[in-house]
Order: sequence, then structure tokens, then C-alpha cells
Amino acid sequence: MKKQHIVTATVLLLFGLLVGNCSGSIARADGITAPNYSEVKIGDGIRMTYSDEAKGEVKASGVIDEAALLNVLKGRLIKSGLYADAGTTTIELKVTSARFRSEFTAFFWGIFAGSDSMEIELFVRDKSGKVIDRHTMTMSYGAGGLMGTNANRQAWFHTKIVELAMEQLEVVN
Repeated sequence: MKKQHIVTATVLLLFGLLVGNCSGSIARADGITAPNYSEVKIGDGIRMTYSDEAKGEVKASGVIDEAALLNVLKGRLIKSGLYADAGTTTIELKVTSARFRSEFTAFFWGIFAGSDSMEIELFVRDKSGKVIDRHTMTMSYGAGGLMGTNANRQAWFHTKIVELAMEQLEVVN
């Protein structure tokens, strides 16, 4: 019976390390009031940019596939009714900081090697280029083993970025 408790406790600890170290949040910038997104139509101006600090880290990691991520975001915008071919509102996802473990390190050392993390500024601009909404997204992924492969980390980060962005963009005042 005691052995069963030890096994159960170990499984719960490992599950907690896996789940507890994958998180994300988004916050609207101070002084910004959300536009009425039922009246906003986003067009083809959906792009990803990088701070000098983050660019090399993201590109070298192989975790973020920019084209695939922007495609998924565009698909969600279309599905939610926020996208229009003639839309003049643009979205910029600016990666301001990033840290990614190597695939080997993530696979074999998992959370013990720290977490992968990103901070992204989400800018929504009107046709004149004026920022009409702005958010800061932060996310952290610490899973290892099979969940630490680049494919799994990529899927998690892509899903989390789109999920956080849509959480704010689908809000109607």
C-alpha cells in the first residue's frame, strides 16, 4: 500500500511540474480603451516583428513558425468576423523578449533547465497607423520529455498566442 502512495505522489508531482509550468496572460496597456471590435475590420496587415534582443533567439530556436502562426491568427479572425479583405485595421505582434531552451535540453532536462518564455506586444492600428488598442502578452512553457520537442513547443506557443490575442479582440463593448 505504501508503494502505491509513493507512485501516486510521484505521478502527481510530475503532472504538477508539467501543467504548472505552462502559462500565459495578456493585459491591456494603461490608458487604452478598447475599441468596439464589432465595428473594426482587420485586413491583410497582420505581421510579426521583433526587438533586436528577441530576433536572434526566436529565429535560432525553430520553435516559432511565423507564417504558420499568422495564418492561424488570420483564420481565427475570419471565423470571428473580425477580418475583411477590405479591412483597414492592422495587427502587429512585436516579440520584445524570448528565451528558448535547445530541443535537446528541453527534451532531456525539462523544467529543470528553466522555461521557454516570450513577451509580445500586440498593437492594433487604424488606417492612419494610430494605435487603437495595445496589449502585453507573456507566456512560459516548461514541459520536457516528449512535450519538450520543438513541434510540441511550437504547437503550444502558437495556440497560446492566438488564444490570448483572440481573448481580447473578440471582446465587444
